[in-house]
Amino acid sequence: MTTPTIDERGVLNSPSASKFDQEEARRALVEMFIGEELPFCFVESPKFRKFVHALQARFKVPSRTTLARDIGALYAEEKMKLQDFLSANCEVALKHRKEFELLALKDNTYIGEMNGGKGRGVPSDSDWEYAESIVPFLRVFNDASIRVSGTLYVTSDMYMKEVFAIGRFIRHSCDSVDFSTMSMAERMRVKYEKYWGNPDSVNMLLLIAIVLNPMQKIEYVNYFLDYFFGEEKGGELKSKLSKCIKLLYQQYQSSEEASEADTQDVQANNINIDLHGMGFFLQATGRRTNTRSELDRYLQEECEPYSHKFDILNWWKVNSTRFPILGNMAREVLAIPVSTIASESAFSTGGRVLNPYRSSLTPRMVEALVCTGDWFKEDLFSALDDDGEVLQQVDQDIFSSNDGACSMAASIDNIDDD
Repeated sequence: MTTPTIDERGVLNSPSASKFDQEEARRALVEMFIGEELPFCFVESPKFRKFVHALQARFKVPSRTTLARDIGALYAEEKMKLQDFLSANCEVALKHRKEFELLALKDNTYIGEMNGGKGRGVPSDSDWEYAESIVPFLRVFNDASIRVSGTLYVTSDMYMKEVFAIGRFIRHSCDSVDFSTMSMAERMRVKYEKYWGNPDSVNMLLLIAIVLNPMQKIEYVNYFLDYFFGEEKGGELKSKLSKCIKLLYQQYQSSEEASEADTQDVQANNINIDLHGMGFFLQATGRRTNTRSELDRYLQEECEPYSHKFDILNWWKVNSTRFPILGNMAREVLAIPVSTIASESAFSTGGRVLNPYRSSLTPRMVEALVCTGDWFKEDLFSALDDDGEVLQQVDQDIFSSNDGACSMAASIDNIDDD
């Protein structure tokens, strides 16, 4: 099989060069828009479409909407690859540390490959120790992202539990005797406090979703509110949560009672249906069959035994006859899909680059463009260093000579030779 090559003019020489693949061409187009930071409207430019048609008439240029979807799909694909690589390969490499160390002692080819090209050399003891310290962080964030982003099970009651779990993990890591682990945890703690450390920004509905999980209920939530926010702020949040869940329950209760009242009126006025006069009695006296609310009875019952296989939807299906009002609440609250940025993006210390074009995009699209563009770069820092050396050489060649035109030509020749 002949390997495709590119000649000195930049022309591809390959027997398969004449073959056309629409999907491959679309992916290349997406990568170009990400890498060159082109505005989406550029794809609908008449001149761009004319240029593409001249290159390949069979290529169907997508619209800006389709291009945006393709970028989102590529971002999700590359993010999953990165998650899998970071969560799996670090652990795999650590399992084979002894083999790598033995290989470094006996195989000069391995050492040459690791030191040559863009390699950073054979892993040192400090490299292995750093890998060991970072694996637990990668695992907890990766697992939380996967659980919260699920689509085949309830996630609304998971979000704040994952937030609590991450916060507890960071607190524990801040007390580590290992300096690299402690320093990493301290940086993450700052990020954590920024996103989830403000009690005023806590979404009550996400806490109510946990209360509606019969394995945790309100005592679980109250404990962690005190744990993370302290007695004073935690007490305020607990009071706010209690008020919110009662108000929400009352809204569902009022609609349910209105429906029941209509039914009782019909029964009370129909002696054939209300044979023993129970409906007539309740209507006349204004009494209720049960003085305690469903919410009070639900919260006072013992929690269900904790299990990873617990089916919360099935529990409410079975117990909705005992708690019809709460059952309606749970049906709607637990159906809310959790929408959040990925954990590795939330805890990233990298800056966001926003120019006038990007400032008009949605936050999720900016994240997709910035992250995917960065992932496609083979080695960001070495590329910047190479460009800096070339530009310095050009400046010296241009300004060190009296004849600017001649020195410019010389500098271009030097760059071509390199």
